[in-house]
Amino acid sequence: MVRTCTMTILLLATELSYGQAYITTERWGGRFGDQLLLYRKAKALSASLSIPYMHRPFCHSDQLKLHYTEHRLPSLTSFSRVIITRKIEELQRELASSKGENVLCLIKFRSGISVPGLPTDFRDRMRSLISPQKPIRPLKVPTGTTTIAVHIRKGDVTGNQHYFGQKWHRDEEYIKLLRPLLEQLGNIPTYVYIFTDDAKPSTLARKFEAACKKRNASFAATFCSDNPDKHAKRIATFGSADNSNTQTSNAIVTDFFNMASCDYLIRPYGSAFSLMAEYIGKHKAVLVPPCKPKPQKA
Repeated sequence: MVRTCTMTILLLATELSYGQAYITTERWGGRFGDQLLLYRKAKALSASLSIPYMHRPFCHSDQLKLHYTEHRLPSLTSFSRVIITRKIEELQRELASSKGENVLCLIKFRSGISVPGLPTDFRDRMRSLISPQKPIRPLKVPTGTTTIAVHIRKGDVTGNQHYFGQKWHRDEEYIKLLRPLLEQLGNIPTYVYIFTDDAKPSTLARKFEAACKKRNASFAATFCSDNPDKHAKRIATFGSADNSNTQTSNAIVTDFFNMASCDYLIRPYGSAFSLMAEYIGKHKAVLVPPCKPKPQKA
C-alpha cells in the first residue's frame, strides 16, 4: 500500500514537471450536501474538458470511496498559477494562455458553470465514487415493505423568507405530496422515514401520521443534521425504535445513504443534501414542493 502511494506521488510529480492543467474544488465551508454538490460540479467539468481532477478532502469525505480513489491535491506551491473559476468560458480563455504551465483551476461553489457533453456513464461513475467506504447501518424494515424518505429542512432555515420555497417549505406542502403517493401504493405495507433537523422529530412524525391516516403505513422521524454542535445527540425515532441510535460523526453519512436507498423521495426544492441523495439513488419517483422565487432586495 505504501509502495503504491509512493508510485502515485512520483507519477504525479512527473506530470506536474511537464506542465498541465488540473481541476479541484475551492475550500468551501458548506456542509456535507454542499460539498458533494461542489465535488460533482468539479468532476463534471473534469470529464467534459478532459482535465484531471485532484481531490481536496472535506468533512466526512474519509467515509466515502472517493477519498481513497481520487488523486490527492498536493501543495499549491506545486502549481505555477491558480485560476479561480466561475464560468467555463473564462476557464477556457485562461487555459489557452497557459501552455507549458502547471495550472490549478479552483471551482467555486457559487459558480454559473453548466457542463455540456458528459459521458453517458458519468452518473454511474459518480455513484461508485460517492459510496460508503465501510458498510452503513441500513434502515430495518420488513421484507416487501415500500419505503418513502421525506427530507424536511427546518432548523436554521425556518422562518427565513430568503429560503422559503427553496430550502424549507411548510409541512402541509409535504403532506400534499405524501397523501396521493400513499393512496397510489394502496395496501402495500409502507414505511415513511422523515429525515429532519427539527428539534422534535417525534412530534413531526405524529403530525404526518395523523394527517395521512393511512392503514398499512408506519411513520418514523430521525434527527438529521450536519451541524457540529448537534453531533453529540440523536433524538429517538417514533414508530421504529430499531432505527434509533446515537448521533455520531458518521450519522449524517448513514442518513444520506439510507435516504438514497428508499423507494421514493420527497425533498425540498433547493436542499443540496437530498438533491445529491436523489442523484446517487435510484428512486422510483422523486416529489418536490413547488419552488417559490427568492424575495428581491429593496
